Amino acid sequence: MIRDSPSWVDVDGLADKIVGGLLLAFPETARTLDAWVGDPCLWIRRTSLLALLPGIRAGRPDTARLERYGAALVAEREFFVRKALGWVLRELAKRDSAQVAAWTGAHLAEMSGVTLREAVKYLPEDDAARLRAAYRAR
Repeated sequence: MIRDSPSWVDVDGLADKIVGGLLLAFPETARTLDAWVGDPCLWIRRTSLLALLPGIRAGRPDTARLERYGAALVAEREFFVRKALGWVLRELAKRDSAQVAAWTGAHLAEMSGVTLREAVKYLPEDDAARLRAAYRAR
């Protein structure tokens, strides 16, 4: 269903609630997500990121996986995947702003504007301003 979806409207609920819920209940399913990051279908790549949201919200973020997925997808050309990466970083920033600021700073050269805007939304203003300035100066 995800692969054949015509829009993000169908994908996001499945990615967050269903796939993300399965990931929380059965952590071994994360191996499937590892393959999805490189899938040719943009909705599958988006799902690999959004499925991490329930763990972040539950206070059990898989930061190692997020860092790997982020590194693989930070230079993504598809808007909906770039937005999803920013969204996941934004959610993590609510709990670990230092990690998000560090990761974002390390990947500014490849990052899109939409990813950056989402990632810095909940960072302390000095970190957000520093990252936005560095992004503009790149």
